[in-house]
Order: sequence, then C-alpha cells, then structure tokens
Amino acid sequence: MAIPNLALIPTGYKAGKVYSVLPESGVGDFAFTRASEATRINSAGLLEVEATGVPRLEYPLIDGVVNGCPSLLLENQATNLITYPISFGNPYWTKSGATIEGDPSTAGSELLTGLNWVNSGSFGYETLTNNGDGKVVFSNTSGFGTATLSAGMVLGKTYLIEFTTGTGTYTQTRFQITSNVLEGASGQKFIILSPSTSYSFYITISTTNGATPSDLGLWTNNGANDNGSIDAISIKEVQGYSSPSVDFPTSAFKLVEDTSTGSHRTTSVDWIFITGGTTATQSAYVKANGRTIVGLQDLALGAGHAVFNLSTVTVLAVNGVSAKIETLVDGWFRISYTFVTGGVGSQPYKTGIFALDTYTTGAPLSYSYTGDGTSGIYLFMAQFEAGSYATSPTLTSLTAEGTTTTRVAEVCNGAGDASTFNDSEGVLMAEISALANDGTYRLIQINDGTVNNMIAIGYTTISNQLLVEVRSAGGAIDNFTYTISDVLVNNKLSLKYKVNDVSLWVNGFEVQTITTATMPIGLSTLNFDYNNSTLPFYGKTKQIQYFNTVLTDAELETLTSWTSFISMANSQNYNII
Repeated sequence: MAIPNLALIPTGYKAGKVYSVLPESGVGDFAFTRASEATRINSAGLLEVEATGVPRLEYPLIDGVVNGCPSLLLENQATNLITYPISFGNPYWTKSGATIEGDPSTAGSELLTGLNWVNSGSFGYETLTNNGDGKVVFSNTSGFGTATLSAGMVLGKTYLIEFTTGTGTYTQTRFQITSNVLEGASGQKFIILSPSTSYSFYITISTTNGATPSDLGLWTNNGANDNGSIDAISIKEVQGYSSPSVDFPTSAFKLVEDTSTGSHRTTSVDWIFITGGTTATQSAYVKANGRTIVGLQDLALGAGHAVFNLSTVTVLAVNGVSAKIETLVDGWFRISYTFVTGGVGSQPYKTGIFALDTYTTGAPLSYSYTGDGTSGIYLFMAQFEAGSYATSPTLTSLTAEGTTTTRVAEVCNGAGDASTFNDSEGVLMAEISALANDGTYRLIQINDGTVNNMIAIGYTTISNQLLVEVRSAGGAIDNFTYTISDVLVNNKLSLKYKVNDVSLWVNGFEVQTITTATMPIGLSTLNFDYNNSTLPFYGKTKQIQYFNTVLTDAELETLTSWTSFISMANSQNYNII
C-alpha cells in the first residue's frame, strides 16, 4: 500500500489547530475555529467541556462503554432554550406529584447560627419573638406582614431547608424566598404553611423577580389572624448526585414521586417560544431510581410525547414525534424526541419530564398512578433546541444558567497546499458518520480556493445518500450519488479520480463508476465544507487519507475494509449476540 500524502487520524490538537499525522512538515494541519466552549464525550465516557477554540475528539460509546478511538466532532450552532437545564430544584421547574431532591449525605454546615427574623418593607405589621437560630413566634393583628431572615444563601447553589411549625392559625401564612422565588409543591412561588407540620425541601437559588437570593421570607395577613411559630429550622448547602459529567460531577437531582394518585412530573414553568414550522428537539439525561419508564411531553400544546423504557433501552410510544434513546455510562441514558412545531409565528412550548410505573399506552400527562413516596428518576441536563437531533449540551458553566446558552458553529479547513495534491489522479479516503439523517448537504472537499476546480465527497439532501463530484475549470461537472444503509454509523469511503476513471468505494466494495471525466487543476486545500464557506461537514470523522496516485482495486478494497469482524461490528453499531 502506498503512503498517503496527507493523513488525519484525530489524536493531536490544540486551540485553533487539528494536527494531521502526515505530512510531518505540518502543512497538512487544519485550522480550527469555534467562538464558544463546547462539550464532548471523553475517553472515560463522561461529558467534558472544551475551552473556546479547542477542537473536540469524541469517543464512541457502545452499550455505555467506550469502545474504539475518537472521532473529530464538528457541529453546527445550537441554542438551548431551557434556561435552567441542570438546576431542577430551581423554581423554573414546577413539580406535580413529585419533589426534586439533592443528596442529603453531602449537607454542609448549618447556616442559621444566631440569626433572627426582622420586619421588612412597608408591611412589617406582625409581632416577632425570636428564639435564636432562625426560630420565631409570630402573630398579626394589624395588617399584612412581611419578615425576612438573612441566611447567607448563594446564587446558583442548592440548599436543604427543613423546619416544623407549631400550633396556631396559618390560613394565609406563606414561607418563601424573598420576592416569591420559592416554589411550593403545587407550583406556587411560596408554601402556605399548616400547623404542627414538618417541612423538608430542596431549593436552588436564583435571582428570579429580582430577589435577594440569600433571604428567606415570611408573609402573614391580619385578616386571617395568622399566628404560630417556626421551629427547628435548618438550612444546609447540599450537592446533587453523581452525573455523567466531568464539569458538573454532582449536579444530577432526583425526581421523587409522592404518594398521591395522578401524574408525577416536573415541568419548565416559563414558555419556550419557537417559530411555527421549525423542526425542534427536546432531550434530557435520565437514570433509573426505582422507576425505569420515563416520559417526555410538551405541556403547552400537549400533543407531542414519547415514552422510554430504560430497562429494555427502547422507545415504548410516540405521538407526533420521532424519538431516540442512547445508552451512556453508569446507567445513564439520553432520551430525546424531534418534532415539527405547528402554527405560524412564535409558538409556545413547555418541557415535561415524567416518572411512570407500569405504563402501557397514552400521553404521560393522562397516565395516572399512586406513587410510593420514594421511587423516581435521576435527572441531568435538559435541552430544547431548534434542529432535527439532540446536539451536545450547550451549557458549559453553572454561572451561565438563567439565560439561553449557545454553542457556536465549528469550522475546520485549510489542510495541505499545491504540492500535497495531484490534479491528474489520486484517492480521497474518509471514514465518517453523520450526526443526523437530516436532508442537508455536508461535504468534504479538495479545491483550488474556488468552486471551479474541486473533488468532493459527502452527504446529500436525500436520506442516506452519498455524493461524489469532480469539477474542472472548463465547466465540466462529473458527479453521481449512491445510497447506503445508514449514514449515522461509520462508513469507509474512497473516491478514486483519474481522467475517464472515477469510482466510489464503500466499506470494501466498488459501488459506482464514471468512465468519462475531466480532471480539475490547481488543487491546493482540503476543507470540511464546500468552497471555504458553504455546505459544511457537520459530523464525526474517524480518519482522512489522501493519496496523490490512484490505488489498485485490491488496495482500495483493503483501505475501505476492517481488519476484523469485531472492529467492523463496532463501527457499524451491530448488536453482537
């Protein structure tokens, strides 16, 4: 076998650069740009954030285990329209028939040491008798009353808040984070207290409604003769549970069903607006915790839904959507569904995530069962984005929560020069897979800096269809297409070009030929796009090789084949029994 003039086997990279193995001079290296951070799957199978401008080498997972060498991952721009994708304890997420819990074993030191409630604002009419460490007796006979307790809670952190109430009248007594930022069990931004009751809940602090995130609030009403006490109050910072992420290692939370009969879910409280007629995808990372069936449903218009079985790794039901489940490490899965938004103009959506027991059919919102008070699911990283598939998570920092987050499109171009490529003959080999079978052109091209002279290989707008094109300055365009079984798995492709002799080899077989073809002139650059700007190749690249002479049929067969059945099966995502 001849030695390639240029070989990219994704291993070496730095900010702004993807190194090719050959040529050793460095002329075959690719210039890389991405004006944002981005996420990949690393060699341990965990999500990991790469810095702005740093290429991503993503490792393949088969049944939740890393298997094989990495690919160069290139993605289009995407924006997550969910503004709190990790902090499920935040009031952005309402709960119905369920609570969100952190890991109580990680509770830190008590925050309420020697702190007292004080009357606040223009409604400080209740009488307060402090007993230290946040304990207070209150009564109101004069008017509306507000009081605060400065607990020193910090923006973005999660806390376990526990207390009991004494005897008394609590008709309109509300316990809250200042400015109504605490979500109650029924979806309010506060809890209406009851006498002689124990409370325990988790809250992630945000600046919703301009609140001071460190303060607790107590609201009373003289018309209801509110009086009572808050006893045994405790506030401790806690972490979430282990997640499949390097950068958010303890940011998973449990959705725990209560003992009510009905649905058991969490829902994004804010409307997510997206233009009608747009293809969109919802996704979330989930793990079983007593419940192995999970539902996703839009709770604004209420039509689209999908249900997933984590035990059998299957999609149980869909309505108006296409759905997918992917196996990750440590029992985690990414579930997603894709749909086309209805109507015209800006359309509202809400993400609903459901724990289900022995679900059989129907929409998750319509499915009812009696919870056991302990079972549920772990949740991590929800995403709602325009596009036909779930892209890599766009959130790269907890401090970015509270607004939409965007991953900027990647560009990888500029390998080689005029001495690298042969205008008269050669072979371009690529082992690639698409991120989606989404009806868009995605091309890899060698050109002269224009579209006048080039050779190209990639995907077309037709499902599972490959494109080969050879174009010369005289205006001659020689191309053909070929349909393969699945563009989403690794396929080894080789384009051989020579005057009146162009052929495409796929996975060890010659599948298409052209016997009348004019060659390009001035080839000088290898790009992951078409003419340096359009039809970019978004996908995964296992290797690129370029030979400046044609290879024999035997060599092309070897080049596009695998060395063993196991390596072929892994690349093609076969199930080995």
